[in-house]
Amino acid sequence: MSAIASVETITPQIAKELIAINKRNNRKIVLRRVEKYAADMAAGLWSLNGESMVVGESGNLLQGQHRCLACMKSNTSFTSVVVRGVPDAFFSSFDTGKPRSASDVLGMEGVQHTVLKAGIARWVFIYRDGR
Repeated sequence: MSAIASVETITPQIAKELIAINKRNNRKIVLRRVEKYAADMAAGLWSLNGESMVVGESGNLLQGQHRCLACMKSNTSFTSVVVRGVPDAFFSSFDTGKPRSASDVLGMEGVQHTVLKAGIARWVFIYRDGR
């Protein structure tokens, strides 16, 4: 069987169904991430960026559980690339790359002294958050 990619609208009902049939032990749910995604979805800030959700041959949701939970929490549909039919054995190969840091993003924007500036921004956010 070969995988098929398409752009789909994920409604809260579809998200609920994907979560319900998922029998795989995915990563631990990070509630803070779900809250952030849900707030972004509700505010209309969620956009189709090419990052895919992945549904395995078995129907298990291999990538996208936080997005589905946020969709349900915010009661807001979103559009995503969805790849269906990926062999479940490929699950262990997901999310193994180095994530982009704030310093990386600043550098891609042409900012100088990115490590220092990212560190300062982090402390400003912590201070404003009352921590």
